[in-house]
This record gives sequence, structure tokens and C-alpha cells, in this order.
Amino acid sequence: FPEDPYYRLWQPFKDDSTDVVSSQSSITTSEFWNKPPAEAFATAITMSTTKKLDVQWPPGLLPSTRYHVSLYFRDDRNSKTNTWRVFSILVNGKTFYSNLNVTTDGVTVYAPNWPLSGKTLISLIPDTKSSIAPLINAGEIYQLMPLGGRTLPQDVMAMEELARGFDNPPLDWSGDPCLPRENSWTGVSCSQEKMPRIISL
Repeated sequence: FPEDPYYRLWQPFKDDSTDVVSSQSSITTSEFWNKPPAEAFATAITMSTTKKLDVQWPPGLLPSTRYHVSLYFRDDRNSKTNTWRVFSILVNGKTFYSNLNVTTDGVTVYAPNWPLSGKTLISLIPDTKSSIAPLINAGEIYQLMPLGGRTLPQDVMAMEELARGFDNPPLDWSGDPCLPRENSWTGVSCSQEKMPRIISL
């Protein structure tokens, strides 16, 4: 942020056991489905030799649940014969992606519903044919939060119609009026049923 179109905050990652390399050319990220900023590909972490790269990321402990995980890779070298950057990705010992061939255009691999708990170890294991060490440019992780239901559709339609009638509706009058309960619309009271109804305004 502010270069990210979705207002995501990207922070540098430091690890004393790895080397940081800078990109020598620019990249266009408009073809990526989730539009990472080009700055996310400006540097990468790697090893000085062609061996396994282990990265403990994120640095903190994660609650035991499911996450959306996206990892970003780009090979900035000019393509030469017999210099493949191919590796497999393991997350906490489980195969996340096999035989990834990293290119100068960049690539993203992701899992929309991956179980994680506590410390997370990402391992990049080079293919036997790979003569170049693995690298990683960036990563994103999001905890999946269940919404737990929805407000009765007729009540939602009525509230949306009411909001359109105001010149300046409250700023939080968007989405579901009642759920999640801690984020219900300002001035709206809802019943406690599984499918809540609006009971006062």
C-alpha cells in the first residue's frame, strides 16, 4: 500500500539464513488474478547453493483453522540452456505444489482452504534437474472467517431500498444489516434467530 489496488499492506521479510536478491527488470502484474503490486516482485529470498530453502512464515503462531495462502515467485535471470529453476513447495511437510517451473513472467500458486496451526514452515525443494536454487518473492495469508448465516432477504431488500432513499446514509450501511452481529448497521437492531430479522430502527 498505496500501490496495491486492494489496499493490502506488504511488509519485508527478514531471515538471517537466506540471501536477499533484487530484481534487475520490471514486471507487469495486471494478468495475475489477484493483482499483486509489481513491488512485491522487486526482491526475493533464496539460498547461495542449490539446496532446500526453509522459510518460517508468517513469523507468529497461527490459530488452528483454515487459511487462504498465496505464494509468489519470479525468476529474473535470462533463460539459458540447462539452468532450470524448478522446485516443489511443502507447507508444514505437506505438498502444496509440485515441480513449479518459475519464469521471468512470474507465477502465483495458492490454496483457498489450507489447514494451518501454530508455526508455519514453507519448504522449497529443488528438482534433481534444477541447477539454480529455489526462491520466493512474496506471500499472502488470510484466515477464513465463517459468516454464520444471513439476515432474512426481505428485510435486507427493504433496508437497501431505505439506504438508497437517503442522500447520506451511514457509512457502514452496506453488506448484511445484521451479520456479523458485532458489525451490524448503525441504528439497526436485529433479532437473535439463526436467520435474524430487523426488529427496530
